Amino acid sequence: MLVVKTAATGWLSEGVLLKLYGRPFSVLGQLMAQTVGGWVPMLLMYSMPVLFLAPLLGVRLIPASPAFFLSLLLCISLGFAIDFLFACLSIRLRNINWLINQIRTAIGDFDWLGGLLRVQPCRSQGSRDDKAPDASETVEED
Repeated sequence: MLVVKTAATGWLSEGVLLKLYGRPFSVLGQLMAQTVGGWVPMLLMYSMPVLFLAPLLGVRLIPASPAFFLSLLLCISLGFAIDFLFACLSIRLRNINWLINQIRTAIGDFDWLGGLLRVQPCRSQGSRDDKAPDASETVEED
């Protein structure tokens, strides 16, 4: 559920896209509503029971910061934006859905964080490594 994948790439070949433009609603809004509606059974049948059983098992599910909800909303909107881009790419490439799926899988499997970011542990502000060496700690070279 954390990966936003809609049915938009297959809509051109199925003729659904033309029907959506005939409705008085936004095409992107209809696509989002359909996708989120597909998430509801998974939320009701899996996530909600686990949410209620977690405190009984001693698991605390409260986010560390209220910014978590904003981050989650932005993450979902980014997922929709990327999926819309792949739908546009599908239309541009004349509905080659297999190729679009292969490109999407290749980009998703690429190790973005490991290749681009090198995370180093934080040092506390008053640690010994941050201080300048004393005269007694200096080592004379021969």
